[in-house]
Amino acid sequence: MFKKTRLNCQNFDDPYLQAALILHNPQAVNEVFLLSLRDCVLALKDDHLLKKWFLASANKKALKEIKDPILLKIEQATPILLKESITKSDRAVISQILSHLDEQPPYLDYVLLRILCYAKIGNWSRSEKIIIDFIELDPIERIKQTPWRGGGALLATKNLSLQVMEELANYLDQKVILDSLFQLIQDFYSDPQLVEKANSLQEYSRGDLVEKLQLRYNFHQSPGFASWMSAQYLGKEKREAFVTQLLNAPELKVPWVFLGDLPDSPAIREQLAKKMALLKENHTHVFYHLVSSQEMLGVVSRVNGSLLKNIKNTKRQFYLSQWQIQPQDYWAIANLMDMGLVDDALLQTLSEL
Repeated sequence: MFKKTRLNCQNFDDPYLQAALILHNPQAVNEVFLLSLRDCVLALKDDHLLKKWFLASANKKALKEIKDPILLKIEQATPILLKESITKSDRAVISQILSHLDEQPPYLDYVLLRILCYAKIGNWSRSEKIIIDFIELDPIERIKQTPWRGGGALLATKNLSLQVMEELANYLDQKVILDSLFQLIQDFYSDPQLVEKANSLQEYSRGDLVEKLQLRYNFHQSPGFASWMSAQYLGKEKREAFVTQLLNAPELKVPWVFLGDLPDSPAIREQLAKKMALLKENHTHVFYHLVSSQEMLGVVSRVNGSLLKNIKNTKRQFYLSQWQIQPQDYWAIANLMDMGLVDDALLQTLSEL
């Protein structure tokens, strides 16, 4: 959005611009933008939210780069992790970094490092379990568990991730599991370098991977991700049959598969609409996501219109309550912003992340 933009300082009281500036990625903009941001912000009054955010962010970044223990451990371990073979003292260093990483939320860069660390010390089963746990995690829950973070540790681990992915491709034999991880990165992450690297390292084509995941053993290992792949990428007839099977089950065990593209079949969409009451009760995030789409809104209105009564107010109250419970819940924040609910309290939360 701001890649080649010189900012207009007169617009800095616009709450939507304030939110966009606070959430912008400093690695994805150029010097013109950064200089104009600095000049505009420093000209603001001392009590202006953006000025306080800008100065606090600079202080936080400097402090993290100096004191962040994870950053120090990562810098120490990087040459070791990329060695062909490790020594006893290397194993001790890797164990130390794992004592930090095992306590971290499931950020992709941390997860990749954990997988490689355990593989390097010979704990293959733990590496595979970390991959499976990660690809099985509901993507909305992953967003909730991984609020935005900055500082030196983020830059170090992100820059290392490309090398780690290459090392994993050469180190792990379980290609279906590893290719599932690479496919998930392509489906759910937007960083172009990570997506391109995952695509280049994936051994099976997407079609072949879908077929591999249909095998009983592979499906049993990661039923959630296998269901996602089947519901998204199987051929038309097989895909519709699979989604119909999911909807015929008494419980929707993997509701997040419906966050992706839905089959065009009117019968399937009507069947999904009949499950909306169950989704609203047990998987409210998915319910509001689906009824926000024009494709499903009309079907739900026809099949069970009572679910749409006061839908805007109930959706607003739901995400407000989710945000108040967990102020760093980015899924809730994104939905509030999409509904136009950007106020001083929300901006204050964003500025403190």
